[in-house]
Amino acid sequence: MFCSNCGNEIKEEDAFCQYCGTKNPQYNLQTSQREGETDYINYQKQDGSMIETSRCLPAFIVGLIGSILGIFGGLCVSMCDTRTGGNAPFVLIFGGSVIGMVGACQCLKHVKRGAVLQLIAAVMIIICAYGITGADLMSVFAFVLLLAGGIIGLLKVYIFDK
Repeated sequence: MFCSNCGNEIKEEDAFCQYCGTKNPQYNLQTSQREGETDYINYQKQDGSMIETSRCLPAFIVGLIGSILGIFGGLCVSMCDTRTGGNAPFVLIFGGSVIGMVGACQCLKHVKRGAVLQLIAAVMIIICAYGITGADLMSVFAFVLLLAGGIIGLLKVYIFDK
């Protein structure tokens, strides 16, 4: 069989073309998953070896909601709080929320990496929320949700996947 994009020969059991990365339309995703489980996907590298990655949808959803709340909380704190000078509240809350959003998205491919990023983001937000400004309620909710997303991801990796 040949790739529809670049024309190079590919195997029918390959999910993607090893030359250009185009998805193989005849590839059956169900045959590459563990029997009875839908949260593992196997990807084939160019050298033919398989790598297995897991995903965690609950950690993604909780982390994404927390990140969105944190972004708005960071903007609110930086615009409304006149007690502190500088950009520390904005950097810690807004930056932590962006890191949390990246972590949430990583939970769709690499749960452990995504969970750790969400926990780092939660720490950044809580440092600001209680150390610098006494941040607003949105930032505190963002901290709680990112912390929960990170914990859910780590529980999946270290407890439920064993």
